[in-house]
Amino acid sequence: MSFDVTSAIKQVERPFPVPSEALQYRAIGLIRGRYIPEEDHITKGIIETDDGATIDAVLLGRVLSLVRKHLDLSREQLWVVYPRTREVGGMHAQIVGVWSPEGQVKQYGETTAPLPVTKSYFSVRGEVVFQSIEDGYVLVKIRQQKKKKKPSKAFKLRLDGNVPDNARNKFWDFEVRRDGDHLEVQSPRFVAIMPKSPPRGRGSLRRPGTGPSYPPRRPRPSGSENFTPPVHRSSPRP
Repeated sequence: MSFDVTSAIKQVERPFPVPSEALQYRAIGLIRGRYIPEEDHITKGIIETDDGATIDAVLLGRVLSLVRKHLDLSREQLWVVYPRTREVGGMHAQIVGVWSPEGQVKQYGETTAPLPVTKSYFSVRGEVVFQSIEDGYVLVKIRQQKKKKKPSKAFKLRLDGNVPDNARNKFWDFEVRRDGDHLEVQSPRFVAIMPKSPPRGRGSLRRPGTGPSYPPRRPRPSGSENFTPPVHRSSPRP
């Protein structure tokens, strides 16, 4: 199989694939630093970033074997993470992998110099559900992919920075950079207005055959407005 250097370079420059759908949710990014696990729990620890920040982190199952058998934790890695944030600020990282663009090129026998890697890059796609113009931040709802026999879950991600004033209730594609333990918007791109949910209330229409059923009422005799039911008296005992 022939090796196309141009396509490999494009893959290296873009660590995350192009969205397959216009309204595809996601929140994923890169953090360069050293992962330092807790003494008794390798799956919990911190990432000491190359710019001096400390970020709480956990290892998800898919990367645990890689960390135990193949990685030198004394060295910096370019970690692939799912970011989480608190509304008051600060972030948390779920580590799902390690990105090695140099390795992607070398595996095909290419001997070119390593390409420059953009560190601390994040791709965030979702609906803006809250916007504070005064404080300069938005909350973006990210809906996770639905799993078998489990309903889809959603969470909110805080992004700081300049976003158009009318961003709420719209779907956006954000390019984001990490500043310490905060996520800063670099490039917001409007995608679509979110469709409104159908109203729910007493006046909502039901489809035929749905909703509660009641037994049919007993028909009343003609002229029932003047009808007096007969009184049944028991006959006296002999």
